[in-house]
Amino acid sequence: MFKRITPHLIAFGVFLVLAVVYFMPLIKGNVIQQGDIISWKGMVQEAMTYKERTGIFPLWTNSMFSGMPTFTMGAPFPSSIAYNFLAFVNKIWDPVGHFIFGMVCFYILLITLRVNRWVSMVGAVAFMFTTYHFEIIEAGHLTKLATLAYMSLVVAGVITAYRGNYLRGAVLFAIGIAIDIACYHIQMTYYVFLIMLIYLIGRLIHDIRTGQLTQFAKATAYLLVAGIIGLGVNASNLLTTYDYAKETMRGGSVLTQNATAKKSSGLEWDYAMQWSQGWGDVLTIFVPGIVGGSSAEQLGASSETYQELSRKGANVSPDMQLPLYYGALPFTSGPIYFGAGVLMLFVLGLQLYKGHEKWWLLIATILTLLLSMGKHFSGLNEFFFNYFPMYNKFRSPNSIAAITAFTVVLLAFLGVAKVFSKEYTKSQLNNALYISVGTVGGICLFFWLMGTSFFSFTGSEDERYAQMGLNVQALIADRKAYLRSDALRSLLIILATGGLIWAFINEKLKEMVVVAGIGVITLFDLWAVGKRYLNDDSYVSATEYNANFATRPVDEQILQDKDPSYRVLDVSVNTFNSSRPSYYHKTIGGYSPAKMQRYQDIIDRHISKNNMNVLNMLNTRYVITKGQDGKEMVQRNPTALGNAWFVSSVQTAASPDAEIDSLTNLNAAENAIIHKEFASYLNGFTPNKNGTIQLTAYSPDKMTYTTNATSEQLAVFSEVWYPRGWNAYVDDKPVPHIRANYILRAMRIPAGQHSVEFRFEPAVYKTGGLISMLFSFLMVGGILGLLGLAYKRGDFNTPIAEEQTKPLATTQPKQQPSSKPKKR
Repeated sequence: MFKRITPHLIAFGVFLVLAVVYFMPLIKGNVIQQGDIISWKGMVQEAMTYKERTGIFPLWTNSMFSGMPTFTMGAPFPSSIAYNFLAFVNKIWDPVGHFIFGMVCFYILLITLRVNRWVSMVGAVAFMFTTYHFEIIEAGHLTKLATLAYMSLVVAGVITAYRGNYLRGAVLFAIGIAIDIACYHIQMTYYVFLIMLIYLIGRLIHDIRTGQLTQFAKATAYLLVAGIIGLGVNASNLLTTYDYAKETMRGGSVLTQNATAKKSSGLEWDYAMQWSQGWGDVLTIFVPGIVGGSSAEQLGASSETYQELSRKGANVSPDMQLPLYYGALPFTSGPIYFGAGVLMLFVLGLQLYKGHEKWWLLIATILTLLLSMGKHFSGLNEFFFNYFPMYNKFRSPNSIAAITAFTVVLLAFLGVAKVFSKEYTKSQLNNALYISVGTVGGICLFFWLMGTSFFSFTGSEDERYAQMGLNVQALIADRKAYLRSDALRSLLIILATGGLIWAFINEKLKEMVVVAGIGVITLFDLWAVGKRYLNDDSYVSATEYNANFATRPVDEQILQDKDPSYRVLDVSVNTFNSSRPSYYHKTIGGYSPAKMQRYQDIIDRHISKNNMNVLNMLNTRYVITKGQDGKEMVQRNPTALGNAWFVSSVQTAASPDAEIDSLTNLNAAENAIIHKEFASYLNGFTPNKNGTIQLTAYSPDKMTYTTNATSEQLAVFSEVWYPRGWNAYVDDKPVPHIRANYILRAMRIPAGQHSVEFRFEPAVYKTGGLISMLFSFLMVGGILGLLGLAYKRGDFNTPIAEEQTKPLATTQPKQQPSSKPKKR
């Protein structure tokens, strides 16, 4: 038993050591300056503070956009076993734990495909050391990293089941799909399903041609059951996400932009396609610096730009970061580099690997690369955007190139395994190798020799760089030099990798030496390029990191106000793309790609135009601006309306457009705009403003008011309307409430003294939690049962067949009569 698992333990040890060495600064107590994590901490600080005080993480926060659910920013789903697994990995070593598990999962995938364990180990390293993974770690896109890390289990489960090992496939698929969905990056999970749909279609065609529909149906049934279990485990986060998405920008706007405007249930095309790769960006998969690398590239003292600035007497460092990138993206933190040697091995795999999966991987590779180009390959992308379910819910199409890396690396190392399989003659292997090296290496050679005449080397931001004092011609010279040096570098990597394989084919080197050599070259290649974008400069001490959240003098001034709830508008930062002010304040702005569409409408129509009527009704007590000296200053807004108020009149709006347009000149202190859908709520009621209403207790998901009035009143609250969880109570009895002023809440308050409460109690969260708990138990019990049955039947002692394929019916030989005499 131990002897069988020893190679796997060695592989895990190698993965662990590589991760420890690469991320050594984390071991030493430093912290990665992750922009998205810093932003996330601003988003959730109110919720985290409340959790530290009460032990409960609230499902709502008022720290951003005047209030929004925390479903997409860290709300717990403790009834899901997959969520708890990820929480455990995060607690042990975030984000490196997922990086290590990504290598483990890819290793499992290759092992299930009967690839030599040492080749599998090298392939696993090649996949996770793809530079995109380092770039998203540096940026803080950790849910994306985790989704990519565990996708290999999903693929392994599907392929295993369709190859005839239904139990093992179902187990792997259930585990993989449960964890991948729990990672909570729906876009990347969607892309995983997209490439598996391609596999499914190809497999169906294959099984129809070979007469194996029964096996296909059986495998599909097993996977459906496993998939339902995996989805059920994640019911808590899936249902809340689905429910909330209806109210977000992904749910579309209720407003009519013009008479002929087309209603959309997703994002706008231009917004969704901002981060679209161009043809030059696509070529970075094997020449990382072909379009400049990143928007902050380090070239050292030998660069033309450094030399030019030094000649002018500028005080510059050799480590200065240069905006070399000139591709089609607005900016980028680095290329999606797969490895030049790996791409050569991919071409080799196309020739040597004969399994059904080859065509799936080739089609998936081409499709995902073209989809990553977004608006720069508009025909295909418009089709997917307009007609493919849910596709228009996602932005940044360049992200799908991370899936391309998966398909390329997988086929590359399936091809490497075939080199050592003894299925081909020396001549066949040499021919395949020459084609692979000649194709990919030839392109690199072309760019090294002729690349400077192939690109313009000018970027859309060059004019701005010139205004900043940079010599654009020096930048262009650096871009040209970077292309040539990386093209030559890639060519040498290809020749070295190809040379090792040639030495094996021609019996100059042993298999283990060649595998180790490929591993060393691949690791050197990807490690070196990865270090351009996640290196020692990416880390800071804990003290420096905490400085990101230090209070400014203006923050300290505002925090002297001890009222339980008021809002702050900070225009000294990028108001609607920064969560920095939300770390200490309840803000009008913030940062979230999942903000509510109604609030975005308010931003577009009123807040961006500085409509004080709207800012007043949102209880904007403080405004942070910058003075002429560039320092932040605080202005108190004396006309903010407070937490709640009674109104003296109501105006009914016939449409959402009329409702939001009425806010332009609205005196919100006296009047309220009510959409006609709520007209019946006011039947028999005429506002007669008198009395008082005051907020007496505040927590993110519960607010308590006291009222005192001589007659029934209509109260308007400066809280965001969200009908999918906020419940109103008067003296602890549930009562209905309505929307007012397009975005706020309103409620009839009976005469006399009363206690009014708003509690955030989303039923979908509770329902989803119960379903997740049920399926978590079912998953554990089902997996244990299936494993026990498989062990009893000996399934886990039997290797997976490479293909269980019957010959085509048209070529099946006729059965010859037996020469043995029949028994009487």
